[in-house]
Amino acid sequence: MKVILLRDVPALGRARDVRDVSMGFARNFLLPRKFAIPATPAAFASTSARQAREEQKKSAAEAAYRAYADKLKNVTLTFKTKMGEKGKAFGSISAAHIREALKKERIEVDKNWIMLDAPIKTSGEKKILIKFPHGFIGEAKIIIEPEVNV
Repeated sequence: MKVILLRDVPALGRARDVRDVSMGFARNFLLPRKFAIPATPAAFASTSARQAREEQKKSAAEAAYRAYADKLKNVTLTFKTKMGEKGKAFGSISAAHIREALKKERIEVDKNWIMLDAPIKTSGEKKILIKFPHGFIGEAKIIIEPEVNV
């Protein structure tokens, strides 16, 4: 019996592969668990339409991430924090703080995408990398200034 795999099945194939399997294997294992569907002309059409939709979603996501990475080149984030005598901050600027500041700039990022070795605790200008899905990398400039008490 010919089937179209809906998911990756170890030792059989990857999703959207067409495989010839025994009738019992298909009827007792693949079909009830929704790992595969029978290979009919309608199933081929449905599978190709689904694949086209997935490709369209993927290309739209790639375009959005590329736009975010390009927009980051022009972004400068400024943070004010209390500083000690030696220029060290009492608190720190973490990935969550950077994420919130980017959200105000209308750039949606996950805090795990922000590549920080450690939270920023010193004043000055820093460059941070943001690694978007699909391999896009953006760079933003961050300025940490001491808070002035009047």
